[in-house]
Amino acid sequence: MAEHPGNQSDPEYHSLNRDSAIIEKRNLGKAVVVFEDVYSYLDEIDALNQLGNYRLLRAKDTTQFFGYIKDENPDLIICDIGSQSFDAYKICFEVREQLNDVKLPILAVIPKSSDINITGTIGRVFNDFIVKPFDAQEFRNRISINLELSNLKAAYDRFVPSEFLHFLEKRSILDVDIGDHVEQSMSILFSDICSFTTMSEQMSPKDNFNFLNSYLAAMEPVVRQNNGFIDKYIGDAIMALFSEESGHAVDAAISMLHALKVYNSSREQSGLEAIRIGIGVNTGTMMLGTVGGSKRMEGTVISDAVNLASRIEHMTRAYELSILIGEETFLSLEDPNKYCLRIIDHAKPKGKTESVTVFEVFDADEPEVRTAKSETKTIFERAVMLCQQNEYAAALPLFTECFDANPADSAARIYVDRCRKFG
Repeated sequence: MAEHPGNQSDPEYHSLNRDSAIIEKRNLGKAVVVFEDVYSYLDEIDALNQLGNYRLLRAKDTTQFFGYIKDENPDLIICDIGSQSFDAYKICFEVREQLNDVKLPILAVIPKSSDINITGTIGRVFNDFIVKPFDAQEFRNRISINLELSNLKAAYDRFVPSEFLHFLEKRSILDVDIGDHVEQSMSILFSDICSFTTMSEQMSPKDNFNFLNSYLAAMEPVVRQNNGFIDKYIGDAIMALFSEESGHAVDAAISMLHALKVYNSSREQSGLEAIRIGIGVNTGTMMLGTVGGSKRMEGTVISDAVNLASRIEHMTRAYELSILIGEETFLSLEDPNKYCLRIIDHAKPKGKTESVTVFEVFDADEPEVRTAKSETKTIFERAVMLCQQNEYAAALPLFTECFDANPADSAARIYVDRCRKFG
C-alpha cells in the first residue's frame, strides 16, 4: 500500500474550490468539521442525526474552510482521504501544520478498497481512522471516543502546557519521564501583586481563591496573546516563558499592565481597592525539564537567568515601578527604540561577581508621566551612573531636577533620598 505524500507545494492546492462543511457548536456543544464527501455519505446513513447538538456551516472554498477552523475552534475533523473530488489528504496536512494532534484531532475515513497507507500517517497527520462502509452506531462511537480523548488532552494541557512538551520533543504527556530536560534560550517573566500578603490576611480563604482566580484569569490570556505560556502560578505570582524574540516578553509585560487597568476599574466599581503589580523580565539560557519523584513530578526551568529574573521583579518594589528588564533582554530586543526605556540600576546575580544593568520599561505609564520620563532620561541615567561610582553629591542635583520635572517619578524621589543619606 502506497503512502500518500500530500505535496503541499502543488500550486493547484491553494486554488482548490471545493464544497466542504463544518458542524458548529450550539451553545456549549462540540464543533466537528466534516468534508463534503463524508457529509453526503453520513447523511445517507442518517448518521448526522446522532449529532443533534450541532448545526451545519458550508464552506465554499479552502480559505473559508480554514477560516472556520480558526474562528470556530472545532474539536474534531472528519475527512474522506479517498475522495476523488478533492485532495482531503493535502488539506489535512496543512491543518496539521497549524494545529498538532493534541490541539485538533483528525478522524480519517477510507474506502475499504483504498491503497492509501493510513497507518503510516497515524500520529503524524491523523489520530484515528474508520473504514467505510460503516453504520451510524460505529460512527457515533468513533466520534465519542475521539472527542473524549480531545477533551482529556485539553484538560492535561491546562496542567502541563503543550509548549512544555514541545520543547522536550514529547508528543504526549504519557511520554514524559523524570529527568527529561533540554537546554533552551528563553525569556522569563515574573509578576507579583504588591502587598498581597497584607490583602490576603484581610480575606477569607474563599475570598482569596475568588480574588486570585479573577486576577489570574485576566492575566493568562495576555501571556498567550504575546507568544508565551505560563509555566506555573506561585500563589499570586506568575512565571511565564517566551521562547522567541525577547520583545514578546516585554510586550506581554506592557499588555499585562493595560489589562490590569481594566481589571482595577472593575474592582473600583465594586468598591474594592485597586492593586499594583511588579513585573521582571530576564533572558538567557536555561534548563527546561522535569523534577520530582516516582509519584509526583512537575515541569520547571533552572538557571541563573531565572534567579536573576526573580531578583529583578523584587527590585520593582524597591523603586515602586511596574516593569524592569535585565541587560540580556534589552540586548536581545530586535528594536529597542520601539520601547520607552531608561537605565534604573544594576543588579548582581547571586554568587556572581559582575553586576548587570537593569532597565525600566515605562510604556504603560500615564501619558504625562511617560513624556516627562522621556524628556529627563539623559539626566536620570547620568545620575544613576554617578551613584554607581558613589558620587552621590554630584548625582543629587540631577535627580532633584528629574523629580521637580516629574513628581510622579518614584525612582527619582527614591534616589534623591538615597543621595541625601549617603552624599
